[in-house]
Amino acid sequence: MNKRRDSYLDVFRGIVALWIVVIHVAFHNSFGQPEWLRSFTLLLDVPAFFFLSGMTRAVVGKEMLIGAVIRLSTTFAFCVLLLMLFNGSPWERKVLVPAKYLLFSSEKIEGLESFVWSYWFVPCYLVVLLFAEALVARVSRFKYLVGIGLFLPIPFMFLARETSGFPVLGVDSRDVFFYLPLFLFGYFIREKVIFTGLQKRAAIGCLIAGAVGWGLCALFLGEDAFQLQAKKFPAQLPYVCASMISVSAIIFFYRDLSGRFRLLEHVGRNAIYYYCGQAFATSLMRDHVTPYVNLAAENWVGRFVILVPIGLLITVGFSEVLRYLLDQVVALIRRAHPEAR
Repeated sequence: MNKRRDSYLDVFRGIVALWIVVIHVAFHNSFGQPEWLRSFTLLLDVPAFFFLSGMTRAVVGKEMLIGAVIRLSTTFAFCVLLLMLFNGSPWERKVLVPAKYLLFSSEKIEGLESFVWSYWFVPCYLVVLLFAEALVARVSRFKYLVGIGLFLPIPFMFLARETSGFPVLGVDSRDVFFYLPLFLFGYFIREKVIFTGLQKRAAIGCLIAGAVGWGLCALFLGEDAFQLQAKKFPAQLPYVCASMISVSAIIFFYRDLSGRFRLLEHVGRNAIYYYCGQAFATSLMRDHVTPYVNLAAENWVGRFVILVPIGLLITVGFSEVLRYLLDQVVALIRRAHPEAR
């Protein structure tokens, strides 16, 4: 397996992983906050993960990303297994429910709403990675790959206007036609643009394209263009255009955020544990922390300011415990089967 890493990408992954906590606090753990705040938090969201994954593919190759998908589903399944072992569920469910998460499916679990909602990313990531790897591996000339990447959003433009798309290996086609070009764009930027004089121009171009597109959406859709959560599942044009803000920031600040942010780099290196950890932590907060904070704070600003640091602390603690436990499980397996090393 290729062990190369890009510390700049690790920092950005760390930022996005922790920002998901802010999103879930805004949507699920604090009451009374305005809609503009929720939409603001979505300016840095899952699209940044797909873009960063494309950039990562240009550095580490396919083996590490495929392993990341497997570790992601395994980590979610491990968390579900821990929960099911200590609740009153029948034994058949203690086996069946974790197996669903391991095999890229899911099931509603009482008290873990954010955990279930976060899992949608896993099968979507798998499908996008399968198609992206097929294109990157089979399209020998880079200009053809870029051409395919530019063509893919065209079906999305038409599908986004319909009431529904169609399933692609169980994932909505509109999500595939959005996240797959985004992955390929990240691959292209890291491979051909980042280390040239075009880096800043590419960032400004993405920002302008996103701003103009979002402005046109606002012109034709009115206030609906700013309701980003309503345009996220599945991805629709206002959400797509708004996501270009985070993409442009990643391109613009690449190579500027390394060395001084060791904590973020650590989180980015363990982003799988932290993505799963934030889902588990914010779910627990919903029932055991948020109600007391909402009673103590008189307005949404106070509640939000209190809950975000609490969510970050719980996420960091749980993610590190989760990382330790899974490392111990892997170590036990390797000791039992040295030939599997």
